[in-house]
Amino acid sequence: MADPSRARRSFPPLLLLLAGCGGGNLAALQQPSLTAQNVGGALFLRVGFSNKSCPTVNGAHATLNGAAMKALALGGPGGGLLGGCDAIQFSGPPPAGVDATFTVQDDSATFSLTAPGYLAARTLSVLSPLPVHAGATVSVQSLPSTDGFDTSPGIAVELALDGGCSAFILKGSEVQLSGTTFSFVTPASNCPLDDGGSPGVLTVQPGLTLSQVTQCSGATTCSATLQASYSAPVVLAP
Repeated sequence: MADPSRARRSFPPLLLLLAGCGGGNLAALQQPSLTAQNVGGALFLRVGFSNKSCPTVNGAHATLNGAAMKALALGGPGGGLLGGCDAIQFSGPPPAGVDATFTVQDDSATFSLTAPGYLAARTLSVLSPLPVHAGATVSVQSLPSTDGFDTSPGIAVELALDGGCSAFILKGSEVQLSGTTFSFVTPASNCPLDDGGSPGVLTVQPGLTLSQVTQCSGATTCSATLQASYSAPVVLAP
């Protein structure tokens, strides 16, 4: 005769699998967060959560400025030896315009963030007189001026002359940042220069750019980051 208590403890494998999936919808996410990322021109939207289980949001879809984004992953248990949870993530090409509004929603909830200027070209305003001479302190301001920076990956500055020769590269403590203004002392050029000065492009790579977010709805926190280079034409003289 079968043991009744043993029968009660037996569950079909499928039910055990579903129990570990933490299924649900956006409203079931605990402390949801939205993170927009621009990596080399490709745009991503990631939905974070603090659930101990691995929720799935199979009914969720996302848009960028009203255009549909592609679902890369909709949660659930992660694979591999380390386990963990799969991300909830979407991707899409950059649309026309400079402002970005990301939205993710299903029948239970809607999360959105707005980042003005997120899609704008990043440039520099040269605050110092031109042409630039070796030994001179140069200051440039990043635009849009509402950007912030995480410089932990390291700041790099390069002046590449027309024709491709790299006149100089500065890194780390050789570059100072105050607000949105970068300053450095111009080193001697690695390239021959014309007597009247040689034109080129100055490029600043600040690490990680933190774009301004003016609206965060439904989510606990929102952020918009990008890997950006800021540039402006300059003239380097002997």
